Amino acid sequence: MKAITRILGLFALLAFAGSAGASTLTAGGSYSGTSHINENHSTATLNNIILDNATLTGTNFRQTNFSFGSFVNANFNNSAVGATNLRQTNFTGANMTSATFVNANLNLTNFSGANLAGANFTGATNGSTANFSGATYNASTILPTGITATQLASMTFVAEPSTGMMLFGGIGGLALYSRPRRRTAQGKA
Repeated sequence: MKAITRILGLFALLAFAGSAGASTLTAGGSYSGTSHINENHSTATLNNIILDNATLTGTNFRQTNFSFGSFVNANFNNSAVGATNLRQTNFTGANMTSATFVNANLNLTNFSGANLAGANFTGATNGSTANFSGATYNASTILPTGITATQLASMTFVAEPSTGMMLFGGIGGLALYSRPRRRTAQGKA
């Protein structure tokens, strides 16, 4: 009985430690290189925050104010930042694959060199003032309305890798199996 009580106590301690591990982000704080996976920071005011090289995969930043923040080379894969103020925020080189920016304010936001494959900017405002130079996007990316032809020309469209792989594999397979085979004499001494 004593062993069971100790085991249950250990599980309770681990559960408490795991829940206490959720991070607290504050405005003006520097959290470069930190990890915040699947956390909830919605409705926070995080002006001037620095999350360069941070991992923010699956994190909820809906209705959060990031004005003047820095997310250089951060990983925003599958994060949600809808109805968010991103005014003059720096996302240079960030991985924003499948991130959601629905109804976000993009006023003077820097997305240069960012990976925007599958990102969703539906309803985002001030897209024409954002910097998208060198950003990459694909067919599933929903770019903000109002971006200019110059902005679009500064971006790189990347085709889905699966299409090219399937085509290459199919052609390679046909070439391999359609080659004439050389017959060898068997049983001759």
